[in-house]
Amino acid sequence: MPRSRKPTAGGVDTDVLIAEIRSHLDALDLHVRALLRALRAKRRKRTRAA
Repeated sequence: MPRSRKPTAGGVDTDVLIAEIRSHLDALDLHVRALLRALRAKRRKRTRAA
């Protein structure tokens, strides 16, 4: 496989890897925030009913 950039110790381009990880973390962060918001809303409804 031809590589345009200099490979690192593991043979993986760290710049590409870091960009991938960052995008995944951003997506995860959004999911976690949405989940927490949903949980808070549920908790509020429960306390109102009680």
